[in-house]
Amino acid sequence: MRLLTQYGVILGVFVVLGCSCKSPEPGASPERGANVTFSFEKCPTMLGSDYTPDSMARSANALIAMGETDAYDVLRSYASETPRDTWHAMLRADRIALLCRALYEGCPRSPAYGGMLTPLQSADPADWPRFPLALSDDVMLLLANGRFLAGVPESSMSYLEYCKANGTFRKKPYAVPTKEEASAALNALFLSDRWARIKWKDSGQGYSYQYDEQSEKENLRMQIDRMQ
Repeated sequence: MRLLTQYGVILGVFVVLGCSCKSPEPGASPERGANVTFSFEKCPTMLGSDYTPDSMARSANALIAMGETDAYDVLRSYASETPRDTWHAMLRADRIALLCRALYEGCPRSPAYGGMLTPLQSADPADWPRFPLALSDDVMLLLANGRFLAGVPESSMSYLEYCKANGTFRKKPYAVPTKEEASAALNALFLSDRWARIKWKDSGQGYSYQYDEQSEKENLRMQIDRMQ
């Protein structure tokens, strides 16, 4: 069970958990030349229900293989599209955020999209430099199991430009993990010092939350269970 408040009131929450919906967005985004294409449809989001470590690695690797210039152009084209509705705008923002976190190393912050359903509001950012992703043995795991909107979120284009200006484009592809490798990486995360430092119940200026550690572990295990 989760309790989440901001500034002393329950926010209007726009969260989708366990949804099996799929985006009907175009399957490929052509850029710069006929051979430069990328399928955003295959990239997972922060919904939680479609995320797997192997699909995240494949999506990131497809852009890494293009090189920095073409990869940026593909992301910029996608970020500049006008979504048909709020739902598709959210999916686009999720994909841009996750890909930027995977591709641009050293960016100081995660996207300002509102709030994410995670017990890390009070965590040390140094423990989770790719948040909402967590790298364990170079396997990308998703720490946020959904998100909510509060105020005016940062645009996808703004966050992409921020990462380009403040990060270093990764040139080394990720190893696409097997189910066994992803499971081992997750177990290593659970045994790590940074996991032990997570506060599962906390409050401070502008936030208050309570999470169940076992439920969060199960959400992470489900990411691996979905792998084929």
